[in-house]
Amino acid sequence: MLAIIGDLHGDFNVLYQMLPDIRARGDVTAIIQVGDFGYYPNTIKRLQLHTFDIPFYWIDGNHEHFDLFIHHQEVTEVHPNCFYVPRGTVLNLDKFKIAFMGGAGSIDKNMRLRYNMDWSELENITDEQFAKLDGVDEVDILITHTPPQSVIDNNFDNSPQMLKRFGAAGDWFDPNAHKIDALWKRLNYPDLYCGHMHRSVIDRSCRILDINEVVYVDEVYQ
Repeated sequence: MLAIIGDLHGDFNVLYQMLPDIRARGDVTAIIQVGDFGYYPNTIKRLQLHTFDIPFYWIDGNHEHFDLFIHHQEVTEVHPNCFYVPRGTVLNLDKFKIAFMGGAGSIDKNMRLRYNMDWSELENITDEQFAKLDGVDEVDILITHTPPQSVIDNNFDNSPQMLKRFGAAGDWFDPNAHKIDALWKRLNYPDLYCGHMHRSVIDRSCRILDINEVVYVDEVYQ
């Protein structure tokens, strides 16, 4: 069985409070986190306070310090039993074949730049990173940070008021979400777990996890 966790934003104290419940189930063989892990120079020390007795895999979202890990081309153990999974990776975990594609665009980019907060163009998924999955025809699960654009359109209001609240232009959209939609379709709509939107949503075979939400997966549900 897999445990899948939503955005953490560097709140590793919350993560460590989750682990005893996950461990108590007795059948979880791997934990996957769907991005906005919150991997920054000032949060790494909190991460290092504890160890993982269940393998923990995380992808990047749009709130990370990318220079710390984005150069890794292979799954990399950044802390004992805690692994960064690069964009375009395919792993076999438990009984599932899983594709991973981190990254997302920041609706609050302008706000973060205005207040000298951490932001990097590296948050966006490159064509080369998507191309790593070109030879993959089928997976059981797709793990992304941003949801597919069609799921966003079905469930979220991209109103001018909302865009203004985050300092975004009225025509803003996340190009990564359109690419994830195309990838999801090409892989024949596998079960997709993602985060980014800070709300819990199920739309077809896509499950958006809220902040700190945990779901357990022992079979595909498409």
